[in-house]
Amino acid sequence: MNAYIYGMRNFVTFTGRATRAQFWQFVLVVVIMLLAALFLDEMFNDNPFQPRRWLTVIVGVVHFLPFLAFAIRRLHDTDRSGWWYLVNGVPFGQLIFIVFTLIPSTPGPNRYGPPVPNNAPGASWNSFGDAGQAMSQNPYAVAPAAHPMPSTAKVNPVTPMPPASTRPPTATPASDNDLVSQLERLAGLRTLGELTDEEFAAAKTKLIARYT
Repeated sequence: MNAYIYGMRNFVTFTGRATRAQFWQFVLVVVIMLLAALFLDEMFNDNPFQPRRWLTVIVGVVHFLPFLAFAIRRLHDTDRSGWWYLVNGVPFGQLIFIVFTLIPSTPGPNRYGPPVPNNAPGASWNSFGDAGQAMSQNPYAVAPAAHPMPSTAKVNPVTPMPPASTRPPTATPASDNDLVSQLERLAGLRTLGELTDEEFAAAKTKLIARYT
């Protein structure tokens, strides 16, 4: 439908180019409108011997100039002059014209201007209506998900380590050699008479308890 509106707005634009999708979308809408007008004319025709197809004629006249402009731009898109439209007046000329309108666009600029942008109304079949018009700008683009799935994985929080200056000192186990040396020192003090037997026994008990 975008191509139809675009064609009706540019009904006197005979310069520039038009893609296959633009042209044939416009033709499709016009054909549907002509068939609907013909159906209505037949429905309300009160004289079967003298049919009056006024509505069909009006639809055809209204769309003649937009169709002509669109057809010339379609010929330009294949790097052909708009005068090739006159081929419709010769035998089998309509078939030749249809073949011309089915030829792909010439890549890059040609004698009649740059190629039609991908985001132009009806420039591709993906943009028939409004669906896919943004994707037609980049055929390799990936459409984002409408509703991203929430992640079900649970992440355990990591407790940061405190600075080294605030960490409590770690007790280092005493070796057996230290215990033996301390006991020998206590025994020497008792031998020198600086410790009594009771003081030696109490100090020995505390020392063994600290190292075990």
